[in-house]
Amino acid sequence: MLRSSGAAQIICRLLAVAGMVCLSCEACFSQTIGDPKCRDQQHTSERVGAIRTNVVGLRDLVEMVPPDEAAYIHSEAQKALDQSNSARYNAVANRRYFRALQFHDDAQVVLDNLDAAKNASGKDLARHLVVVLSRLGEVNERMSAFIDADSRRASPTLDKATRDEIYYRLPAAKAVVVSLLQCVISAL
Repeated sequence: MLRSSGAAQIICRLLAVAGMVCLSCEACFSQTIGDPKCRDQQHTSERVGAIRTNVVGLRDLVEMVPPDEAAYIHSEAQKALDQSNSARYNAVANRRYFRALQFHDDAQVVLDNLDAAKNASGKDLARHLVVVLSRLGEVNERMSAFIDADSRRASPTLDKATRDEIYYRLPAAKAVVVSLLQCVISAL
C-alpha cells in the first residue's frame, strides 16, 4: 500500500491520463493495419481534422503573445545566436513571453503540417504526419518549459485544471497521430 500521498497522486494521474488516452483514441485504434479506410481520403482527412482540433485546443490554453513582443523576441534571439552572445540570449529567454512564444511557434509548425496533410494522400500524407509526430515531441518540451516558467510567476496564467487538460491533450494527440500514420503507411 502506498503511504506517500504524493506518490499516490502521481500514480492516479498517470492511470487517469492513460485511461483517457485509450478512451479518446478508441475509434482511431480500432483501425487495423490493412484497414480499407486507410486508403480513403475522406477518412484520413477527418482524422487529420480531429488531430488539428486537439492541437488548436491545446494552443488556445497557452497565453497569446503580443505581436510586438513576439517580433522583438524573435529578432533579439536571432541576433544573440548570430553573435554567439549567451548573455544576450539569456536576457531574451528571461522575458515573460519567451516560453509561450516558443510553444506557439512549434504549435504553428504542427498546425501548418496538419493543414497540408488534410488534402494529401499516400506518401505526401505520411511525410506530413512524420513532421507532425516529430514536432509534437518539441511541443511537449516547450509546454513543459512554459508550465514551469508560468508556475514561478507571482500570478500564474494556468490553473490546475488547465494543466491537467494539457497533460491529457499532448499524449492524446501523439497517440492519434501514431495510429493514423501506421494506418497510412500500411496502405502504401
